Amino acid sequence: MQVKLGIIGYGGMGKWHGENAPRADVEIAAVCDILEERRKEAGKHVIAEKPAAMNVQELDEMEAACKKAGVFFTVHQNRRWDKDMLIVKEAYDKGMLGDIFTIESKLHSGNGYMHEWHIYQKYGGGMIYDWGVHLIDQILYMMPEAKIKSIYADIKNVLHEEVDD
Repeated sequence: MQVKLGIIGYGGMGKWHGENAPRADVEIAAVCDILEERRKEAGKHVIAEKPAAMNVQELDEMEAACKKAGVFFTVHQNRRWDKDMLIVKEAYDKGMLGDIFTIESKLHSGNGYMHEWHIYQKYGGGMIYDWGVHLIDQILYMMPEAKIKSIYADIKNVLHEEVDD
């Protein structure tokens, strides 16, 4: 069966998916954006980019709508296939790391520079919305049986007053 993809929001990542999906033998079935006349697609499985929602209530509404429509809903987690992540996961899977009681993940933007939606709070900008979900997902993916007890973030604003950078 041919896998088909509908892209809602043909911005940066939507365009990337549109250009790269055919390489994985995925057919682009539909593309739409914020224009009302292009939002008539229904009954399709949903893969959201992050940030999938701006708060838990919005995410709950999205999940409920997908459940009601009987379609699959997930958030794209492309950082599961980063080389450094795969190396650490392999070491964990082979028991090479011993007992783990804490994990520290760090990332820094290039001198605080962000582009497009990243610099606007109303669009879910900032490093936490852009990357924080990936860091947490990597841990949960690597250790699905783990129970996270706490998460700590040291957030800084250097160049952008509106969002963390």
